[in-house]
Amino acid sequence: MKNKFRGLGASRVNGRVYSFVADKNNPADTFIVQSSSDGRVFVPHSSQARISSVNLPIDTLETCSHFHVSSHDDYYYLTYQASKASQKSLLLAQSTDLINWEKMTVVSEEKTNAKVIPEYTFKDHLMMYAGGKTISLLASDNLMHWYEEAPDVIGSAKEGKEYIIADIKILDEGIFLIYYEALHVGAESAQAYKLKAALFQRDNPRKVLWKSKRNLHKVHDDGEKLLHPFAMVTLDDAFVAYWQSADDTLQLFYHQFKGSRLDIAHKAKEKKWKKEELPQLERSDANPIMAPKKEHVWESKAAFNPAAIFVNGVFHILYRAIGDGDVSVLGYAQSEDGINITKRLDHPAYVPREIFEGALKPQNKVDHKNWSPFMSGGGAWGGCEDPRLNRMGDRIYLTYVAYNGWQPPRLAMSWITITDFLAHNWNWSKPVLISPPGVVSKSGSMLPEKIDNHYVFFHRVFPDIHIDFIDDLDRFDGKSFFLKCKESIKVREDQWDAGKFSMGAPPMKTKDGWLVIYSAVSGRQEWKGSDLRYKIGAMLLDLKDPTKVIYRSNDAVLVPETHYENEGAKPGIIYPCGAAIKENTLFVYYGGADEFTCVATADLPTFLEKLKVTGKIESE
Repeated sequence: MKNKFRGLGASRVNGRVYSFVADKNNPADTFIVQSSSDGRVFVPHSSQARISSVNLPIDTLETCSHFHVSSHDDYYYLTYQASKASQKSLLLAQSTDLINWEKMTVVSEEKTNAKVIPEYTFKDHLMMYAGGKTISLLASDNLMHWYEEAPDVIGSAKEGKEYIIADIKILDEGIFLIYYEALHVGAESAQAYKLKAALFQRDNPRKVLWKSKRNLHKVHDDGEKLLHPFAMVTLDDAFVAYWQSADDTLQLFYHQFKGSRLDIAHKAKEKKWKKEELPQLERSDANPIMAPKKEHVWESKAAFNPAAIFVNGVFHILYRAIGDGDVSVLGYAQSEDGINITKRLDHPAYVPREIFEGALKPQNKVDHKNWSPFMSGGGAWGGCEDPRLNRMGDRIYLTYVAYNGWQPPRLAMSWITITDFLAHNWNWSKPVLISPPGVVSKSGSMLPEKIDNHYVFFHRVFPDIHIDFIDDLDRFDGKSFFLKCKESIKVREDQWDAGKFSMGAPPMKTKDGWLVIYSAVSGRQEWKGSDLRYKIGAMLLDLKDPTKVIYRSNDAVLVPETHYENEGAKPGIIYPCGAAIKENTLFVYYGGADEFTCVATADLPTFLEKLKVTGKIESE
C-alpha cells in the first residue's frame, strides 16, 4: 500500500480477517474495512465505515487507534482508543454489519486498549482483557457499564511499561492472549516492542495458567523504519502482524507456527491428581457421634459444630446446641478414644450472659444446672455460636460468634482455668467482644503459642481469613480495641474454595508447619450454578510466619455425602470447629447438616505427606 494510510487495527471474525484503515484521501470521519481469508490479501468493502452516536460526542478519527472487533451472538463489538489532549480513553461501539457502528460508552479512562473475548461469557457477563500500564480483566452485564473483574492479571504499573492487546483466541486448553509489551511508553521502533503470550483458565478467566518470559517473535525492519504494530491476528497455524511504517505505508509479517495448533499453549496443562494421591479424611462408622436430645429443652433441635481439645488423655468437646427457644448455647461431652462419647452433661457449659450474645439482661452469675432459654429470655436465632477452644498456658480461651438476634454477628471471647474446665466448674470470665461493630466476623480462633511475643488471632470477614497480632489480651475491652484485619489469607478464585473460607479448628503444630483444618464454599450466592455446599480443606502455615501459606489442598479433603450431612436442618453442610492429634492420628470434629456432631480421622504422617506433595504453593 503506497498511499497515505494509517492502520487502525485488524481482527479475525467468523473465520475471516478484517482490517481497518484510515485513508488520508477520504473523509476524516470514515475508514476502510477490508476482508481477507488468509490475512495477507485483502479486498476492500464498497462502503465507507463510520462510528456514529445518538447520545455521545463523536471522536475525531484522527485521534482513534487500537481497533479490535469481536463477535457475540448477532453483534460485533469494537473496542478502540480515542485521545483528547493528553487524555486517552477506551471506548466501545456496536454494529451488525461491520460498516455502521454506534458508539455506546466510555469503558475506561485508565485503560487504553482492549478486546472483548469472542463468543464467550463468564457468570453471564461479557469479558474483555484491557491493556495500558497493566493488563486487567473487565466485565459487564449490560455493555454500558464495565468494571474490573480482576485488576493487573499481567504486569505491574511500577514497571513503567505499556501493554497492548494483540489478539485473543479460545482454545481447548484455555483463553490464549497474545500481547505486545512496549519497553518504553511512546517509543516508535520495532525493537521497542516484545510479543508475548499468556494462557488463562477457560472457566475462570482471572487465572493465568502460563505466560511467556521471552519475546515470541523478533521483527527486523530491514530499513523499512517500522514505527509500531497496529494489529495482529492469529490463524489456525500462524499469526500475521501488521506494522505502521514511517512513510505512511503498512507492512505485514506472516509467521508460521510449528505444528497445526498453537503448540505453545499445550505447555500450560495442569497436573491432575488422582483421588488416592490427595489428602483425605475418613468418616467414623459411629457418625453421627452426637444428635439432639429431645428430653433436654436446650438441645432438643441441634447438637453440632463441635470445638475439641485433647487434655490429660481425654478429648473434651464443646458443641453448639439449639433447643425449644431457638437460642444457641454450648454443651459439653468427652471421649476417651476420640470417637465414642463416654460423658455428656445434662446442662449447658456456656450460656448467653450479655445483651450482645442474646441475653435480655447482663448477668454475672448463671445457674447452669437450672438454666433454660426461657429463663434468660432467649431470642430468635441468637446466642453463642460455633465455639473454638484455644489453650494458652493454664487457661482455655473460648472464642465464639456472639449474636443478639438483630445486629451483625461478632466475635466474643471468654476464658476458664484448666482446673475449672476439667472439673466442669463453669467459672468463665466475663465475655468481651473482640471484633469491631458493624462487621460480620466469624470463625475466630487463636494460635496455641505466641509468635514474636504476640498472640495470633484468625477470623473470617467475608470472604477471606484475616489475621491479627495482639500484644496483650487484656486490651480487648469491648469498647475501643478490636481486631483490625491487618493480614489475610485469601480465597482462591480459581479453586474449589473460591466462594468463601474460614478457619475450622485452631491451628495445630506439626514438624511441617501449623496444620489448619478449614471450611470452604466453592461458589457464591449471586453466581449462576454456584456450589454452595460447605466442604473441608487443609493447609500448612509457616511455623515462624503464620501469615504465609506453604501448602494448601487443591481439592476438598471431605465433602458432604452422607444422610447426616445432607438431611438435617441445613443440607450440604459439614463445618469443622475442632481438631486434635493423638499420637499419629488426626481427629477432625465437625457439624453435619447444622444438626449433628461428627468426626473424621486420618493417619497424620500420610495426610501431611500427601498435602505437601499435591498442595505446594508455587512462588509468584
